[in-house]
Amino acid sequence: MIPKQLNDILEEDLAALITNGVAEGRSIDYKRDLPGNSDGDKKEFLADASSFANTSGGDLVFGMLEAAGLPTQIPGVQAVDLDVEIQRLDSILAAGLSPRIRYGIKVVTTTNGERALIVRVERSWGGPHRVVFQGHDKFYGRKPTRRE
Repeated sequence: MIPKQLNDILEEDLAALITNGVAEGRSIDYKRDLPGNSDGDKKEFLADASSFANTSGGDLVFGMLEAAGLPTQIPGVQAVDLDVEIQRLDSILAAGLSPRIRYGIKVVTTTNGERALIVRVERSWGGPHRVVFQGHDKFYGRKPTRRE
């Protein structure tokens, strides 16, 4: 998890993840693209979000390239209207998890105009949370990586 309040995160904080080699792990995950509209993409997003809620919380950082779990670049997300995308993600999370989770979403715009989107999932004390989407009914959690 980026060690700042969600609303205070800036481009410099995302760049520091690259500079400091902050690997994906128990509390952070990098994604190049926003979840697509396929059932599989939605299930993966729900699994990631619920796994953070069921463990220690964490950040899903969309618009970040990674190699072997290490962030390498911030190309941003390819979305015409991020407000519409945020509403779509809200809808997926509201309908696909039981019980609901607490989370926040922040858009970070870089100096070259690219936009990254961070979904910060809070650790839940009201779980466990399960994915209940399209007949899928499964609990997820996150394990520490060897680097943690």
